[in-house]
Amino acid sequence: MKVGIIQSNFLPWRGYFDFIREVDLFIIEDDLQYTKGDWRNRNKIKTPRGAEWITVPVNYKRTGQLIEQTQIDYSTPWAKKMMNRIRESYRSAPCFEPYFSEHLARMFGRACTTPHFIYLRTKHFSMMVPFTTSSHIISVSRCHCMTSWT
Repeated sequence: MKVGIIQSNFLPWRGYFDFIREVDLFIIEDDLQYTKGDWRNRNKIKTPRGAEWITVPVNYKRTGQLIEQTQIDYSTPWAKKMMNRIRESYRSAPCFEPYFSEHLARMFGRACTTPHFIYLRTKHFSMMVPFTTSSHIISVSRCHCMTSWT
């Protein structure tokens, strides 16, 4: 059995799924120290003005805080604003619709913690990526999220 372990990242990139495809068991390692200002809760998108950051706001309280302890801050309507930025930046891209309306809008539902949010997005994206082998994805956080796909 091939096992792959990687830290959680907001909006997984293509190589993330290549990595998943090559293993039998994929583990999102989220019982490590949260790194502020890193890829855990932000990523870059291409816009007409060049690359820009999109960020999921989190409640980061102290050095040494674990990824699994980092909760998402829903005190502002960040998800709606982020979806609008993505829509404006990519609406003229080939095949943007119906994927945006069908998938991306659903991806910004509520989640308890950063790893839970990332787990749900990875799971959702993985359903859109063709895998030739059966694989399993596990989050090691207290959310105990687990699923499999083929």
